[in-house]
Amino acid sequence: MFKEYNKEIQRLLEWYQRAKQAAIFAESLDTLNKAYIQPLHEQRYCLDHFVRAIDYYENTQLSPDIKAEKVRASFASAIAHLQRCYSDSIEWMLVSVKDYYVEKLDGYDKEVIREVFPEYYTDIRPVLNDLTVKINEYKSTKKVEESQTEPSLSKEESEKIDAVANGLLSINVAETMSAYIAKLDAVESELIHTQLKNKKKSWREKIFLPGLIGLGTASIGAIIAAIILKVVFGI
Repeated sequence: MFKEYNKEIQRLLEWYQRAKQAAIFAESLDTLNKAYIQPLHEQRYCLDHFVRAIDYYENTQLSPDIKAEKVRASFASAIAHLQRCYSDSIEWMLVSVKDYYVEKLDGYDKEVIREVFPEYYTDIRPVLNDLTVKINEYKSTKKVEESQTEPSLSKEESEKIDAVANGLLSINVAETMSAYIAKLDAVESELIHTQLKNKKKSWREKIFLPGLIGLGTASIGAIIAAIILKVVFGI
């Protein structure tokens, strides 16, 4: 079956592996348990179009040309939904990690974060922002709605989508995001310790020391006043 559509089948299988792997990793990184189900919907839509391709292929009432057009259009739509599943899954990873960082770092002074976890500002946050730009670029290269009306992609469109996808794969987004979560967890106790230490230091500098100095100044003033009274008035 589908021998004459070998090119489409190979591309479908390739994107199925990409999308499935990305969805599994995204689910494993869902640290806040938000249960983002859009990638699952995209896989379901893919299956629906694949079954349609089978139905068209087995339909003996269709002319060869119409049959070929409908089968290829169904494959194109199935692939497009896998591409959307892939991009949604990577976006899910990014959102999960960003939310995790926001939740964990909330309440810590920027000075504390810079002291204990400087790579957040120098490395991690820039990478998260850069990946967000890349995934938006990827999503802009192909829309599912377009693929459902176009029987196939041009060579240039396919190459562009693959190039951006391969770029994301080369970064290994899932491994990078897992490492970022592990790094934050590893420094959490030090963040807490440094925050408490700085608050104690701030309390000493802003309240205790000024109060002590004020008390000392008042005491010295009282001693001087007593001396003046004794010398001048003999009191």
